[in-house]
Amino acid sequence: MENQFKVINRTTREEQIFNSDELQRFFHCEYDKETHKIKYFNKWSDYAVSTYFLKKHNIKKESILKTVIISFIAVTFVILTTKIIMQWMSI
Repeated sequence: MENQFKVINRTTREEQIFNSDELQRFFHCEYDKETHKIKYFNKWSDYAVSTYFLKKHNIKKESILKTVIISFIAVTFVILTTKIIMQWMSI
């Protein structure tokens, strides 16, 4: 999977998601021979850049089954513990 970057404009709060190549093209700069200065098309200081991970939701049947079993055991434990404590308090 290629790196993804989230680019947010600091003034307009517009969000864009780029891969590595697109990010390089977005922050492109050129040297102007006539003025002898670097011309920036998009300045890094105008944008907040962070890595962005696309999470795929792969839910396996095994993990769902484990979750259901653990939940059932936990609820059973709480009910039995409550029952024992209530009987102990009535003595």
